[in-house]
Amino acid sequence: MTRGTGSAQWRIFAAILSVAEMACGAAASPRGPLPPEEPPPADDPAVAVRLGCDVVTWAEVDAEAARATTQAGEAAEPDERRAEAERVLVRRALVQREAERLGLAVSAAEVDRVLAGVMERNGWDARALAQRLEERGQTMDEYRAELERDLLEFKVLSIVVRVDVSEEEVRAEYDRLVAQIEPQEARAYEDVRDDIRGRLLTERMESEKEAYFLRLRDTLEALEVRTEGGACVEVWPQYPLSALSFEGNVALGDEALRAFAAGALDAGRTTWSEPDLPGMITRLRAAYMDLGYVEVAVTPEWASDGAVLLRVAEGEAFHIREVRVVVRAEDGTESEPAGGDVLWRSVVGITAGDLFRRNEVGEAMTALGERFADVWGVESVTVEPELEQQEGDTVDVLFVVRPP
Repeated sequence: MTRGTGSAQWRIFAAILSVAEMACGAAASPRGPLPPEEPPPADDPAVAVRLGCDVVTWAEVDAEAARATTQAGEAAEPDERRAEAERVLVRRALVQREAERLGLAVSAAEVDRVLAGVMERNGWDARALAQRLEERGQTMDEYRAELERDLLEFKVLSIVVRVDVSEEEVRAEYDRLVAQIEPQEARAYEDVRDDIRGRLLTERMESEKEAYFLRLRDTLEALEVRTEGGACVEVWPQYPLSALSFEGNVALGDEALRAFAAGALDAGRTTWSEPDLPGMITRLRAAYMDLGYVEVAVTPEWASDGAVLLRVAEGEAFHIREVRVVVRAEDGTESEPAGGDVLWRSVVGITAGDLFRRNEVGEAMTALGERFADVWGVESVTVEPELEQQEGDTVDVLFVVRPP
């Protein structure tokens, strides 16, 4: 089986990143009480949309519509602008509550890196970027907030929505496109395969994420809320672990998967609710990735009685082809660590030919960070993995050390 490396590198990195964050203690749980205030009445005319205990008000909708008009001009009718503003604010609220529930956040350093990437790709310096923002009626703070929201949505979606495209689907799409043109105009399949796969992945991700947010909105709008001690509390239906069933799993049995799913719940809990499901799925993916199944996908299918079928696409177990350690400065220049790459690879503890195990990569990052902190005499050092998928279900692992 052969694959292109470009899109795969990002998919693997995103998977490792999201599961590593979850493994640091963010188990999904039902949303707890909000700040001590009673929810507005269900028929409050100031409320545009109620999402469980969260609300989007008409005042917020009008403010967002006015802001968007300032940036984009009078391109749409007032009712259309208001409807779009409501959609944007609802999506923003859904992403924020999912991020809080999953323990996800975006740091200022992450926004800085994305901002630097935007300027590098466009050949801009800080002044040129500021000028572009001014032309579109946006301040730097507003743009940074926009990037932060985009990053947060990406992190949430990397956990709650997983998509893939099979080789058969890529080939079928190629055949469909070729049938529409003259044979002599057709490019070879291998030349366009990765482009077609990338487009199909993008289309499927867009479809799946829209379906996810639509279902979440419908669920939250119908959710019962009550007031306890002056605070709003959401009342979620509870289901037993036996309501989880599995299909497609081979490397791990049903009982093992239920046990891993239960690990996402608070101690002592024997039932779960819908907000727990993304956390449980992430635990299942982590268990598979600890066995080398980097591209595993787990997709839930709900039944009307609350039972959930989790469809598992395990893929193949990956092995490590090459391991390297580099020091990368803020300007992007790289250097070999003092003592040589071979010395530091001994600290990593994983070598070529090993199964690619998520937990061992995490342990290696911790060990490298602690050793470099000792060498440089600082409290902590950031270590990031960069992964590139190769032929034959192998992956190159590059540990990037950020100097203080």
